[in-house]
Amino acid sequence: MAKSKKKSKSALQYIKYGSVIMAIVGLIMTAFTFVHYGDTVFSGFNVIFGYTGTIGSTVTVSTQILLFSILALLAILLPLIGAFSILFKNKIIRLVGALMMLAGTILCFLIPNFVVFAETIAAGVIQAAGASLGIGAILAGVFFGIGTLCSLYAVIEK
Repeated sequence: MAKSKKKSKSALQYIKYGSVIMAIVGLIMTAFTFVHYGDTVFSGFNVIFGYTGTIGSTVTVSTQILLFSILALLAILLPLIGAFSILFKNKIIRLVGALMMLAGTILCFLIPNFVVFAETIAAGVIQAAGASLGIGAILAGVFFGIGTLCSLYAVIEK
């Protein structure tokens, strides 16, 4: 009987670490395409921290296209902070961490709404194409969602 209890506790520890691993994998997904605007694609780091691109074929001009987006940063940071808060022993901190992961998961699927364009002609042309989610944002949201489920299980079971 004592062996099964130890095994159950061990499984709970693995679930907590699974939440952290899913959050880290979701962070890695920011290196991939997050947002499509017609033929133009932006990675997660470009969407979060801004992007300066070049326009023109014979004469190239460097222009600011994307600006820093605080909501896109929160979409990535909330699940990371929430996953690491699952490692604490306090049940309220774990619950808050699980809710942070849930909020980050929802924000991740709303990333195209958080893209901040600069006031340039090139940015206006790209913005007119309309936004759609990229594969990086979809995968990050899925990994964050799995991490949310793991963290909710860790809150309920212990």
